[in-house]
Amino acid sequence: MNQRLMRVLAFRSYIGTGALRGATLAIALLLLLTGRIDVAAQDASPTASASRLAALGYPEVRLVATDAGFEAPSEVAAGRSLVVLENRGTPGGPAQISDVNFIQFPPGITLDDFNNAFATPEAGPPDWFGEIVSTGGFYVEAGQTGYAVLDLQPGEWYVGVGDANPFVPLTVTEGGTATPAVGIDPTADVTVAVSEFTIDLPGSIPAGRRVWHVTNAGEQSHELTLVKTPELLTVDQVQTIIGLPEGSALPPGVPDPATFEFLATGPKTMSAGREIWIEVDLAPGHYVAFCSQPDAATGQPPALLGEVAVFTVGEPGTPVA
Repeated sequence: MNQRLMRVLAFRSYIGTGALRGATLAIALLLLLTGRIDVAAQDASPTASASRLAALGYPEVRLVATDAGFEAPSEVAAGRSLVVLENRGTPGGPAQISDVNFIQFPPGITLDDFNNAFATPEAGPPDWFGEIVSTGGFYVEAGQTGYAVLDLQPGEWYVGVGDANPFVPLTVTEGGTATPAVGIDPTADVTVAVSEFTIDLPGSIPAGRRVWHVTNAGEQSHELTLVKTPELLTVDQVQTIIGLPEGSALPPGVPDPATFEFLATGPKTMSAGREIWIEVDLAPGHYVAFCSQPDAATGQPPALLGEVAVFTVGEPGTPVA
């Protein structure tokens, strides 16, 4: 595995999207996150009437993505919030698949520092990059609206929507009130915990739109990339693919990654201790979930250290064989 590519991959995972086109899993994921290729979209994002999260009564933070950019508030109240991303982009346009994430820089780091670092991603992330706080986020297809519930703490934050758009300032003020109370959690269908270096995820999930509660129980930042595969893989097979040196042939018994389908769904980068509730709509089939944030101590891909899971999605109550 090319370690510089893994560093750049993690560097870009705060903002990018894309899909697999016949390279190794690591190279394809790099392209995925830098936006050089397209992602595969799942079923349409829910409308407000169909969204369970939208019906819970939390204060709303509304964002609008368009082909020309995005609209976002400059100030919101602190507390548990319903984040709404309406994607008014056109299929095939710049906002074909948009995403949202809220980040906070470490002391002394400015937006200019952040943008200057991204101007030369081939150099890898700066030393302070691992200190960025990220709430986690989600993806929305053009013409659809997506929802998530998360906690926003008071302070100066930045919000980013889409691949090509710059982050903009967002002030989160004290005194927010949430209805229902902050202590009341949304009901989740699927509970996922990520940490160093495990993914605690059910081996079988019913198909259709489900509320996922995702928590980062570790001490480093983590995220989940979801991939649909034509057959149920083993963890060893996934690790073999991720660990292949660039340009290497696949060993016997390892499926061709060109048949995999990277999905624009699931949670984006989350800092330690963060949690998010998102709506994930998966079709029946076989899936892989893994983290691509390099281990802070060794620089190794977390999937090679065990942060990978395989699972099936079936019709309600009937997992795919």
